Amino acid sequence: VDLVLIPPVTKQVKQWTLRQIPPKEAPFTKLAYPNQDKHGDATSTLNLPCKVEYKIPADVIVQKEPKVSWWSENEEWSNADVFEIQWEEDSRRVSFFCQRLATYAITQDKWLDLPYKWWNLRPVSETQVAFSIQAARFEMQFMIDENGLSLRGPDLPELQHLIRSDAVDDEGTALPVIMSPARLLHKLRDCGINLMPDDNDIEHLPGYQLKSFETEARAFSDLSEIALAFDVTSSKHNKKLEADRALVRIRENFQCAEFDPLDPESETDYRSVMFYTDKCCFVDSMESVYPCNENVRENCETHASFFLCLKQEMKFDEAKQDVFERRTDVSHQNVRLFESVRQTMALMRLLSFT
Repeated sequence: VDLVLIPPVTKQVKQWTLRQIPPKEAPFTKLAYPNQDKHGDATSTLNLPCKVEYKIPADVIVQKEPKVSWWSENEEWSNADVFEIQWEEDSRRVSFFCQRLATYAITQDKWLDLPYKWWNLRPVSETQVAFSIQAARFEMQFMIDENGLSLRGPDLPELQHLIRSDAVDDEGTALPVIMSPARLLHKLRDCGINLMPDDNDIEHLPGYQLKSFETEARAFSDLSEIALAFDVTSSKHNKKLEADRALVRIRENFQCAEFDPLDPESETDYRSVMFYTDKCCFVDSMESVYPCNENVRENCETHASFFLCLKQEMKFDEAKQDVFERRTDVSHQNVRLFESVRQTMALMRLLSFT
């Protein structure tokens, strides 16, 4: 927002109308605000607050009490001297008073939607995985397939362009918008939901610590390859573990059924998996038992390969073994889906921020 000098008015000289033409490179003369006298001090009589009002785009989520900031000469956002902020949800207009003119924006903390409370991956078919995650403000619903990531909820007006495309199927139903995980998460961030935290965000979350890169990378790679055969869900104990350890829970789900990972009565149906920087194993941890039991399960051992742990822990009959091998086979049919799952987990930093 700039304050400009009103262009000179035209003058009538006899039968002529004279108008001053400003140079093309500077059609308007900008004025300082607040006005400055010759000593460089703001003139108190002219240092009046200026009211600014503008309309917010339809695809931006705005909090009930938005924070307006301006870009300072120090190249940082500041909300000093901004007051009487009003948000009109129906008209999507924000208005405020400010004692300076600058570049304005509605701002919010990068970590507003952190930490995650829980998350869950669930196979819904042999080609699709449903992904749910409870962030600080919203429960987000996604679908992952070989083509990428699609948003299914929350069904907010600001997110419609990311949920439904203009294309329709044979029944006239709008087809979902499918993008690469990185692109969709960037689009969500543009709408006001940031699900791509970085290392610096952990400083604002007491009780959480970053997991080591090696541990996260190993876990995301291994877990993505069983997403068509098992439910994979978060554990309450994970955030209390050392940085080189990460804990998740898995549950066999060849039938693509829907289970509640938060149901305390079904916690024995899940098995806890501990990932380290160079190995993994099944442990005796239970969600209802504190502190976390990190003891290796009886008759189990740590392995560098997660699939060796599965082979040792899970005892499948011939029919289930066939389904397991088909759904975990890293073939041309499955590899693109597995990579979409891995990228989604890595971009969201599920193990560090849950």
